[in-house]
Amino acid sequence: MSVVIAQNQNALSLRVKEEAQRLGFELVGISPVRLPPHQESFAEWLRRGFSGELEYMNRTEALRRNPQELIPWAVSIVSVGVIY
Repeated sequence: MSVVIAQNQNALSLRVKEEAQRLGFELVGISPVRLPPHQESFAEWLRRGFSGELEYMNRTEALRRNPQELIPWAVSIVSVGVIY
């Protein structure tokens, strides 16, 4: 049964990546929702003011450290990027 689930997850991941690329995103990544290993260093980075004038970084710190506070049912995060 776990092999079938893994195959379905892989097929879904591939489909999401293909669709993101079809929409024009050159970079696509999928990661599990979990506490980031760097969350404490990120908090220290913010305390030192390294975010400069990017106030949204401070406003959204809790969500950046734990995305499940925003969407508790989330299992994965899809990140996309465009090279410019």
